[in-house]
Order: sequence, then C-alpha cells, then structure tokens
Amino acid sequence: MDLFPLDLIELNNEDKSSILKVAKKTIAYAMRYDKIMPIEIESFSDILRTPWGLFVTIETEKNTNIYKSRSLGSKGSVKSTYPLIKGVVEYSYGAGFKDERFYPLNIERVENFTLNISICSIPLAINCSSDMDIIRQLVPYKDGILLEVNDVKSSFSPNVWKLLPRAKDFWLNLRKKANLRTGVWSDSFKISRYYTVELREDINLSQIMDTAL
Repeated sequence: MDLFPLDLIELNNEDKSSILKVAKKTIAYAMRYDKIMPIEIESFSDILRTPWGLFVTIETEKNTNIYKSRSLGSKGSVKSTYPLIKGVVEYSYGAGFKDERFYPLNIERVENFTLNISICSIPLAINCSSDMDIIRQLVPYKDGILLEVNDVKSSFSPNVWKLLPRAKDFWLNLRKKANLRTGVWSDSFKISRYYTVELREDINLSQIMDTAL
C-alpha cells in the first residue's frame, strides 16, 4: 500500500469493530492477568496489518481544560511504529497501565470511562520561520501538530482544538508542553501537521472482563 502525507486511513465497519474489540480485550486481559495480551496479526485485514501512527486515550469524562483533564492515561506515536492492530494492543495497554502520570486502571477506582483511538495520517512538514508564521498556517479543528526539537517531541491532536480553539493558544500551549521558552525561535524546530480518524466508545470495565477469558 502506497501512503502519502496526510492520507487518512479508510476503515470499513468490520475494521472499526475489530479495533475497538481488540482495545477492550487488551484492557480486560491486563486487568485479569497483569500483562500485555499476545496477538497474532495474520488473521486481520490488510489495512489493520499496515503500519499507522495512533494514540489511545482513556478518560473519565469530557475534558473542559487542557491542564485539568480527566485523562486516565494516553500512549501512542504520530509516526507509525507497529502494524495498526499491534499498535492498538501496545498503546491500549500502555494507556491503561503504563502511563507514569496516572495510576493503572483499577475497577475499584473507576468503572466507567471513554476509550478514544486516534489513527494518524503521515505527517507533512510545514515550512515556517516564526511563531506568527506557524499560527497563520494552522487550520483549527483539522490540524494535529507535531513539534520536534532535537530529541524532544511534542504533539497536539486535532481533538485539542475543542479545548484551545484559537490558533495562537493552540501553538503557544504546544510550545509550553515541549518546555520551550516563549518568544524563542530556532531553525532546529521541525513542525509537521497530521490529520486523524477518531474511534470512540464508552466502556464499563465489569462488562468487558469476560472478554479476557
């Protein structure tokens, strides 16, 4: 499959169902056995065996503030590291149990949550020379942005526009996330845009536990 920058993945209903099913089963398996779920990718469709960047985020309710979110964990990569369905397993496990910012999922602490899977296009580099230049080029509610500075990578997905609808706020908060001083620009900045396909499902932990048997 030949992929080009900003190409979006095309999933049929069966593929979407498989992704959500595998993500839920991964979480249930980790709850029951305290380890990552093994998976054989050969039985899945070609598109699910193709490498795509993705993020898995687990949250308890709708976020209203980027710094006071109800996230329970998030893991992933804009750039493809795994075949898609393998990435769903890796990042669902990581979001639920290996995000050092949060406690691992525990049915006694939280039983209901929303599972969000964002599948990323291939990033496309943006040519820009200043903060104002990049701000002018941003497309609200569509662009995800990846900022790379030396070994530091920082990203905001298109979902963040719901919390930061002004382009200036979106960009300056991404800089802040990367621990970059305000007003300092460097030719070492690598900035790329990407788009996402979103899959979401509300989950009850008790109801999915039997899928790990």
